[in-house]
Amino acid sequence: YVYVYVYVHVSIALFTYLFFTFFTLFLFFLEHNIMLGAGRFVLRGARRGVMTSKQGNKNFYKGRGAKSTGFISRKGRFIPDPYKRVHFVVPNLEGCELKPYVSYKAPLVKGAIPTKDDILSAE
Repeated sequence: YVYVYVYVHVSIALFTYLFFTFFTLFLFFLEHNIMLGAGRFVLRGARRGVMTSKQGNKNFYKGRGAKSTGFISRKGRFIPDPYKRVHFVVPNLEGCELKPYVSYKAPLVKGAIPTKDDILSAE
């Protein structure tokens, strides 16, 4: 039993020594940008940040997060969807005395928040 205990104890000690030795070497290589063999290719993409449209090939299109206003048909034509278009509700401004400029020195006027019915009934 003593021999088994000593063998297991030595094996665990040897394993921990080797593990921490290789781990320390790995951290050293990683810190100093020294990659050996296939490790160089594993960490190659991890150093880059967010990819922009300038970094891809000629077929890479990233976009800027704009929503589509339609879809592309099977024949390659763009079909606009009227439900996806932005629709502004603008009241009738005939006879309005307000000008398009508002001074930053104008006092803040607080009032009731208009509802959907208030806005639609202003037409």
